[in-house]
Amino acid sequence: MGASHGGGVIAIQRARTLLFAGLLGAHAAALLAIGVSAVAMGKRGLFAALFGAALVIVFQVIGQAVQVRFAAADTRTVLAATLASFGFRVGLMLFVLYAWFNLASDPASLARVPLVVSAALTVTGWLAAEAYALHRLRVPYFDEPTQAPDSSDPSGGEAK
Repeated sequence: MGASHGGGVIAIQRARTLLFAGLLGAHAAALLAIGVSAVAMGKRGLFAALFGAALVIVFQVIGQAVQVRFAAADTRTVLAATLASFGFRVGLMLFVLYAWFNLASDPASLARVPLVVSAALTVTGWLAAEAYALHRLRVPYFDEPTQAPDSSDPSGGEAK
């Protein structure tokens, strides 16, 4: 099904909604982690928290952008794109971390606790906001079925 079909457009809109919700949640959580890290550890904590949040946000944005791009495709194509995207993102993240810890002039300059806490909070913020947005989206496959309106029922039918 192409994006020009009604179902494809709706799927793309849903994927975009989840992308934007995730971005908002991730940034809100990241700001909290970055602020606490900066106060607790100064510039070193600030930089580590920024780095952790940035890694998570880039990882998630690439993944969700793939979902937006392939939202209207058939399920096998979506699965293949998702798995390829995940492999690419994991490889990219491992490369960045490897480069930092092995090629930097002072690998210990990156405080690991703020890095991990910031990454964990950013992921949590992303997922919580995405779950909230998903809860608010209308997905017909998961809606409760309704009874056919009864001519004697003025409400027009009731959800089961």
